[in-house]
Amino acid sequence: MSFLKISKKAKKKQSLYGHSLDTIKVCELYIEKNKEVLSNLLSKYSINPEDFFRLVRIGCFFHDIGKTTQEFQDRFDNNAIRITHSLISYWILNQILPNVNENLRKLMGFAVLGHHSQLYNNSFENVSQKNIDVDQEYVNGMIEFFNNKYEYNILLIDDGNINLRKAKKELERTIKEYYNIKDKVIYSIFLQIITLSDNLSSKIYSDKYPEAKEKDDQVGVADELIYDKDIRDHIENKFIFNIPAFDSIKFVCELNELQKEILKKNTSNLIINADVGVGKTAAALVFGQKLMKERKINKIIFTLPTRFTSNNLFKDFFEEYNIPQDLCGIYHGEVEEFLRSLQDNENEKAENILRDEKHQALIYNKPFVISTVDHLLLSLLNGYKFSSRAFGNICSSLIVFDELHYYEKHTLNVIGSALRLLNELNIPHIVMTATLPSVVKDAIDEIGNYELVTRANMNKDVEATPYKIEKSDAPILCSDGLNEFISEKIKENIGKKQIIFVNQVERCKQVYDLVNKICPDENVICYNSEFTKEDRTKKEKLIRILFKPKEKWVTGDEKGLYDINSTYETNYNIEKGTVLISTQISELSLNISSDVMYMDVAPIDSIVQRGGRLHRRGKKYMEDNYEYTMYVFPIDFENDKASLPYYTKEEKESGEENILNKSFQIIEAGVYTFTKSKDWLDQLYKDKQDLSEPNYTNALKEDRVFGEKPSDRFGNEDKDIQTGIKIREREYATFDVVPFEFFKTKLKGNYKEDKKYFVAINQWKFFTAKGKNKVKIDKIKDQKYWFIEYPYDFKKGLDFSSNLH
Repeated sequence: MSFLKISKKAKKKQSLYGHSLDTIKVCELYIEKNKEVLSNLLSKYSINPEDFFRLVRIGCFFHDIGKTTQEFQDRFDNNAIRITHSLISYWILNQILPNVNENLRKLMGFAVLGHHSQLYNNSFENVSQKNIDVDQEYVNGMIEFFNNKYEYNILLIDDGNINLRKAKKELERTIKEYYNIKDKVIYSIFLQIITLSDNLSSKIYSDKYPEAKEKDDQVGVADELIYDKDIRDHIENKFIFNIPAFDSIKFVCELNELQKEILKKNTSNLIINADVGVGKTAAALVFGQKLMKERKINKIIFTLPTRFTSNNLFKDFFEEYNIPQDLCGIYHGEVEEFLRSLQDNENEKAENILRDEKHQALIYNKPFVISTVDHLLLSLLNGYKFSSRAFGNICSSLIVFDELHYYEKHTLNVIGSALRLLNELNIPHIVMTATLPSVVKDAIDEIGNYELVTRANMNKDVEATPYKIEKSDAPILCSDGLNEFISEKIKENIGKKQIIFVNQVERCKQVYDLVNKICPDENVICYNSEFTKEDRTKKEKLIRILFKPKEKWVTGDEKGLYDINSTYETNYNIEKGTVLISTQISELSLNISSDVMYMDVAPIDSIVQRGGRLHRRGKKYMEDNYEYTMYVFPIDFENDKASLPYYTKEEKESGEENILNKSFQIIEAGVYTFTKSKDWLDQLYKDKQDLSEPNYTNALKEDRVFGEKPSDRFGNEDKDIQTGIKIREREYATFDVVPFEFFKTKLKGNYKEDKKYFVAINQWKFFTAKGKNKVKIDKIKDQKYWFIEYPYDFKKGLDFSSNLH
């Protein structure tokens, strides 16, 4: 068989025989590490696991058999025309596959057909060649080698000529056939294994033989193959993981009542409704670990509402929950910038690692992955190029929908449609929130059979009372400054950790200025959405450090505080008290604990979320007679603008009751308990929920094996096309502007790199500033930017009250 090693190439410097054998070696390792999980998963869908494993080996070995045409081999000459090989591989496989489950054979063939590109309704429509010849002797030599090695009985081909026009027409007919959702599952698992094995074998080869990347045609095709040791050294526990190793991870030192209760559940679908800060994340992890030990899953996927909440949980995974960082992945639209911020080195090797980490998380290949919910929802249909590969991994995962209360109605309905699909496929999942109105709980129960786990203090006689609530008669801000009551309370609590929540960005800045005058020697921090992405990351780091007792500092905290003070010429000090003035941006992303809290009234679910940052976990460390207190202040309910963003002019004109006024009336002064909050929520939210989004539901039905292209479903950003499906609906637009200070000093003309200097402002601020000639457009190199001529600094963000520029 020596002619197999030298007569055909898979890549510039590797033989097709070598690459095919390498690919099946990687496939064997994947099957070895995941056989129990895959067998249980396939049996769930009435698929014989051995038939599946037999076919996936064939798919891995013959996925590139279409490269045996002379036309493809000529591609290695840079002047040759480009030609597809996937369609040819697919056609050959259809002729030679053994007589097993016909539908299973077809789905494996589709995986080979789509191993370089997502399959769509119009896939391969541009193929123009009529006939093409494969090297019959070489193909049959590969088949004989495979049959001898694996004791299979694959048929030989009797003709090397392929009628591509016929193949294309046959594919067009096949595309129009009906495929059920189970077909999508099996196809996606085939695709995920074949593409992973293909990509990893190529990666190992290029890493081991870097000269194979050279363009020198005089370098001969390497005969040497990757050894088993190379495969294990390069990819085991980096790309293919040892599931039993996850069984011993200890997420918390000791399980609390909530986590113990979770382990008693023998269902696949849960609703965890428990107060903020009582261990819901750890509960989801221990439940996922239970399913891993039962070999029902090999991954746990957490979905979150925002990039910042995703970033924070990613760090918590290895800092708080003892998960080795190599096992953790994260994906969202700006993940490269975030991962780069965690790296110590900046070189080609570091960039390659970053790229691998990003791609693994993109397709949910890591054992513990965090993503925004948007990415998960797009992965369930043809949402992006690699979504079918991601779907293959989702099928063997536990999905956690965290912070469900955060989503507006439209996104909640899209999630509802996704829950229906997960129920249909019996994919384990958890819905998790601190605030769950009964109408939402009832809507989820209509979707599937969910078991509710609630109350963190099960089996305890007395319910937790972490703080008390006091209601004020007047707003935080009055005509001449701060409400006198809050001014006195802030002074009384100097030296402690205080949080002031306000509902609007400009109010946040105004209160910040006033508090600075009251206690100039405290750490006073202003935090809202109008900071650059780079500064938001550093602000959150600063807040975590200052709200953490010094004895709980971890490696890097002291240096982090020093670096911030040095960079921004500030004087933050752990020995001082801290006052944080923030908008609702801190409700989700910051797991901190204050000693006293003041807030503008908000919807009750937001009030409960904010309260999770007061005396978090209810562990008293102040003097015995100290009362942890939340002070709730009304707003000017007669002023329409004061109720934004929670109650709009349009809602008022339609006759809807002001949700802030209603929340203020419902919430009771006195000791807070989780049970009380549930009653308040049910008083506030009474309208029946449907939890279904028709356009998204239809797309789930259409995007099975084939389906629409992402640009057809979601639009083309470059052409500004808007189409039918949206994951989120926004009430108002935001615009990215660059502070004038950064425009000439920091921007490089590289949009991707320069995004960290953007500040998002709402449409009213943008057009008002533009009308005052404070917003202008200019270029750095060939890249256009909006820049804004208002002062910006790390302490306060954009200062629209200033006329300095």
